[in-house]
Amino acid sequence: MKRRYIIIALTLLLDAFLACTPFISATAPIWHREDPVRFFGTLASLVAIEFAILTAALSFLALDASADLHVQVSQLDSKLPPVVVRRLRDFQFYSQFRAAVEDAKNSVRICYFAPYPPSEVRYPDRDKYYREILDLMKKKQNVSFKRIIRDSAPNQLWIASLINDLDGRPNNDVAVLRQDLPAEHPMPLALSVQVVDQDKAWLVAIDTHEREGEFRDIYIESSDVALAMAGYFDRLWTKSATVLDRGRITQDGRELLDRIQALGAPNGS
Repeated sequence: MKRRYIIIALTLLLDAFLACTPFISATAPIWHREDPVRFFGTLASLVAIEFAILTAALSFLALDASADLHVQVSQLDSKLPPVVVRRLRDFQFYSQFRAAVEDAKNSVRICYFAPYPPSEVRYPDRDKYYREILDLMKKKQNVSFKRIIRDSAPNQLWIASLINDLDGRPNNDVAVLRQDLPAEHPMPLALSVQVVDQDKAWLVAIDTHEREGEFRDIYIESSDVALAMAGYFDRLWTKSATVLDRGRITQDGRELLDRIQALGAPNGS
C-alpha cells in the first residue's frame, strides 16, 4: 500500500512540474512562444510525456495491486482446510479404505447396508478386504471401531460371526439398523458412510452396491465433511440395536445368537 502512495505522489509531482514549465524561468524558453509551430510541437511532446508518465504509473499501480492480491489469496488459501474429492470404483474403495484404517489414529466408523452379506458376491478383492478389515479391528486396539449393519435374515449369520469374532475386544462396537426398508429392496434409505479419524469420509454405494457405471463411491478429505458424516453416523447409531458394546455381547446380541443357534447354524460360522 505504501508503494502505491509513493507512485501516485511522484506522478502528481511530475505532472505539476510539467504544467508549470511555462512559468519557470529555467524551462520557459523551451516553449518558444514567439514561434507557434515550435510552441505546439513542445506542447505535443509534453502531452506525450504526461501520457507516458500516467501509463507507467497506472501499470505500476496495477502490478502492485496484483502482487497484494496474490499475497492475500495465498494467505487465505493457507487458512482454509484442504478439501479433496474423488470418485471411486468399488475395488478402489477397498484398497484406499483399508489403507486409511491401517493409518487410523483414533476412530473408524463403518456402515454396511446391503441386505446380503459380503460373502454372497465373491470378488477376490472384496473377500480380501473384509478379511483384512476384521484383522485390523482385532489388532488396532488403540482405535475405536463402530460398525452398523443393516438388519436382514441373510445378514444375521454374518453379524453373529462378527459378534463372536470381536467378543472381548473393548475397542469394538457393532449395531444392527432395523429401521430401514425391507430386505427385498436392495438399496436402503440410509446412506452408507465411512469415517476415519476427523478428516476422511466416504459415501459408499450411492446408486448400487455392485460394479455398475463409472464410479460407485465418493471419497472426501475434509475435516468439516468428516465431522458432519460422523454426526450422521452417530444419529444412525442411536436408531440401531447395539449387539456388541465395547466388546461385550448385549441382550440384543444374545438374542440374535440364540436365533441363529435355533436355526441350526453354528455361532461362529
